[in-house]
Amino acid sequence: MKCPNCQADFEYTWTIYFKNPLGRIKCPLCLRRFRLKSSAKYWSMLILSLIIFSGFPIIGMLALGVNDGVTWLTYIGLGILIVLPIDKLLDQRTRKTETMEMEDKEDRPSSAGDTETSVHEK
Repeated sequence: MKCPNCQADFEYTWTIYFKNPLGRIKCPLCLRRFRLKSSAKYWSMLILSLIIFSGFPIIGMLALGVNDGVTWLTYIGLGILIVLPIDKLLDQRTRKTETMEMEDKEDRPSSAGDTETSVHEK
């Protein structure tokens, strides 16, 4: 993944993925936040994946008359677990990075005098 602020390439790990479920990521090098921009391609591929891996098993269970709640939760849970790596892959391949207009004050010092103070405080 490439930070749009400092142009550094870094690996999009599972830790980064799970810590940022909304796609607002802090660059591990410059510590500035950026976000992953969603597109129609991303959402259509994610929804298609959810339909294939969770929707079809649910339709099959309805057709077979399965009324067991544990079976329902198992199939839905497995579908979601299968879709997580697909979502991470889609984040990397289809979502573009863009700088965030509003950044946290802790991510970016407000003046040159604050730079030394904020570095020592962290």
